[in-house]
Amino acid sequence: MKLARFRPVGEDTAELGVLLGEALDAFVPFSALAAALPGGEAPEDLRACLAWSAAERDAVAQAAEAGEPRPLSAGTLLAPLKPEKCLAIGLNYRAHAEEFGGTVAPCPTVFTKQVSCITGPFAPIHRPRVSQALDYEGEMVLVIGQRCRHVPEARALEVVGAYCVGNDVSVRDWQLQTPQFTMGKSFDTHGPVGPYLTTADEIKDPQALNLQTWVNGELRQESSTALMIFSCAQLIAHLSTAFTLEPGDMIFTGTPAGIGHAMKPPAYLKVGDRVRVAVEGLGEIENVVIAEPEATALPFPAAYALGGFRLQGEGFREALVAQLPLLMLRRNGDHAAVIDPRFLKERAQPAADHARRSGDRMGAPGGAVGPQDAFRFFDGGPGASLPAHEPLAPEIPAARQGSGFPGRIGAEGEHPKGAIGRGQRG
Repeated sequence: MKLARFRPVGEDTAELGVLLGEALDAFVPFSALAAALPGGEAPEDLRACLAWSAAERDAVAQAAEAGEPRPLSAGTLLAPLKPEKCLAIGLNYRAHAEEFGGTVAPCPTVFTKQVSCITGPFAPIHRPRVSQALDYEGEMVLVIGQRCRHVPEARALEVVGAYCVGNDVSVRDWQLQTPQFTMGKSFDTHGPVGPYLTTADEIKDPQALNLQTWVNGELRQESSTALMIFSCAQLIAHLSTAFTLEPGDMIFTGTPAGIGHAMKPPAYLKVGDRVRVAVEGLGEIENVVIAEPEATALPFPAAYALGGFRLQGEGFREALVAQLPLLMLRRNGDHAAVIDPRFLKERAQPAADHARRSGDRMGAPGGAVGPQDAFRFFDGGPGASLPAHEPLAPEIPAARQGSGFPGRIGAEGEHPKGAIGRGQRG
């Protein structure tokens, strides 16, 4: 059985159901099959379906065949579920271990992918603003079907509820900063899975599936799960020795050779690249690389008193910063600077030194503002924002304009309570 989450065009909520047809291009929602479902009502999560008996699956399948399917073109397939744990195995194919400069380990190399990285089978993946070393890893993913601990290898496949396709998207420079891979493996959107869950009863041998990955139509990875160093059963036995596995937990089982990082020169993913991963019997996922949107960042909660700006609001917190790259904004002939948060960690002491030399005086009203200027910032209360303004430079992202900035700029002649910075007009 193929279990899926499907969001119809124009709707905000997703529906759970099954896919039908040789091409798996039709979706039947559980909401139309209530009479045939265990318990008589649609489950809230596909985890519940993983515990269905063979007889219960057959009853649902028969009812779906007699139902009224919807074409997949009428919506989008989403990630089948969001696991409580997303575990992953590194260097689990000998050829991949060799291309990565490693050796075959005596036990599985285990790391975690934070569950916030899970995304849909056809959703975009972000090229991070902090790295250009974005890479792909096509993998088979197994999904636990029942709560278990201390599972012997001989019985390990009994606890598998389903399988799906995954791409263990990796940010190589962040991955290799430390011996622990988690940071480089957990960026948001870097865990595409799907396109659906194939229940375990349909996969007779998970160690006999072909796996392929393409980038822009070029075949980069081609192997078989038969070449895994540690099998699915061995992985489950090993992991369950330490902790309980829960229904819906996902295990990325490792990637074969052919990653971009190992090419000479490295062939990292670029904006616009299209990555497709297919696993025999489990379907295909395909994701386009886009630049990480500016909207992913927390709106920076600070505005700056420069060039005679006067700021209003309560709960101000003062700090001195200088010599940092600035985003320049203008309103009514005045100037303000908004710091890119990526640079906040730089040169705090020079800022304080400059402030002492300048007597905390701000730039002249209407004058040029540069990185040599010291200034103060404040934290405002909930819901406060900077008024609309005109950017001085076109590269200032629209997402940063007029949103998320506390306080407000006082009108000429006001003496606002809580205004900060000496040398204010008024």
